[in-house]
Amino acid sequence: MTAKLNLASKPFRNRALPWTVAIIVTLASFIALTLIAKSTIQTNAKAATTQSDVTSLQKNITALNKRAEAIRTALTPEQQRTLKSAHGLVDRKRFSWSQLFTDLEAALPGGVRVSRIAVTGVRAQDDRTVANLDLYLPRAGVSIAPDERNNRPVDTAGEKGKTQ
Repeated sequence: MTAKLNLASKPFRNRALPWTVAIIVTLASFIALTLIAKSTIQTNAKAATTQSDVTSLQKNITALNKRAEAIRTALTPEQQRTLKSAHGLVDRKRFSWSQLFTDLEAALPGGVRVSRIAVTGVRAQDDRTVANLDLYLPRAGVSIAPDERNNRPVDTAGEKGKTQ
C-alpha cells in the first residue's frame, strides 16, 4: 500500500469548482429575489388601485342611496303607491308586451300607427296591476281623442279578465 504524500508547501487544490457553484447559486438566488420583489410591487400596486376603485364606488353608492332616500321622502304617499305599482308593472315577469301589442292591434283602426305609448293611471284592481295608456299618433303628435279612446284598462298579465 502506498500513501499519497504531498510535500509541497502550498499543495494544489481544485477550488474553482466550489467557487463556480457558489457564484451560480448566488446569482440564481439574486435573480429569483429580484423577480419576486418585482411581482410583489406590481401586485401591491394593483391592490392599491383596486382598493381606491372600491372606495370610490362605495362613495358613489352612498351618494346615490342618499339621493334615492331624499327622493323617497319628497314623494307623497299617493306618489309612492303609484311608483310602487309602476315598478311592479315593469318588474312583473308575466307582463306580456306581445299581448299588449296584440290588444292594441285589435283595438286600433286599420291604418293607424302609434309612435309613442305613455303609461298613466297605474293602479291595483282585483289583485292585478292595471294601467291606462295614452297613444300618440306619429303625424299629428297628439294623443288619441277621448271620444276615440277605448276606456277599458289594459290587461297586462294577458289574463283576459280572469281573476286569480
